[in-house]
Amino acid sequence: MFSAERENFTEPVCSLKRGVLEFRDAVQPLVPVVQDFAGPHAGWPEEILPHFRDVADHMHRIDTEVRSLDELLNSALRRLRHHDCHPRSDERHRSLQPPPGPAPPIR
Repeated sequence: MFSAERENFTEPVCSLKRGVLEFRDAVQPLVPVVQDFAGPHAGWPEEILPHFRDVADHMHRIDTEVRSLDELLNSALRRLRHHDCHPRSDERHRSLQPPPGPAPPIR
């Protein structure tokens, strides 16, 4: 993915995006359930509540990270699609620059 050659990175990014979506779909339904467990419940021993609060905190952080990765990959895919639509934009900018080396003499 990080080679010097210009390649099409859309497929590896899409593959990573599918993995993030799968993980997101597994995490999101658990967040409200774990938060519910973190609150006081009748008949539950008080000493287990801090453990559930810790789990709820970890789930919240994981959910936040997964959402951030999803947004980052969305941005990367938008840039890749833009590059696919305009693959020669780098070459156009290069053609506007003077060639390297001394200019030929004018006669």
